[in-house]
Amino acid sequence: MNSDIVEVATIGRCVGLRGYLKLHNKSDFPEQYKKGATFFDKNNDQLIIKDYNREKELVLFENFDDLDLAKTLVNRTIYTTK
Repeated sequence: MNSDIVEVATIGRCVGLRGYLKLHNKSDFPEQYKKGATFFDKNNDQLIIKDYNREKELVLFENFDDLDLAKTLVNRTIYTTK
């Protein structure tokens, strides 16, 4: 991996039927998780946040707003640039 890339979270299980996922934060900056924020996985696939619930730590990614699509993201680690 590139040294400018930082691991920020792991995507957990699906919650509900709309594609929300539990987000396990590994960074010191929870404010980075907001609508429109862009992250990457190890395959360099781009993940853009569509909605984030700070209290429950639930995230919904663009183009993954369906339960079956969201399940493909479970257990992925997401990264951002420094």
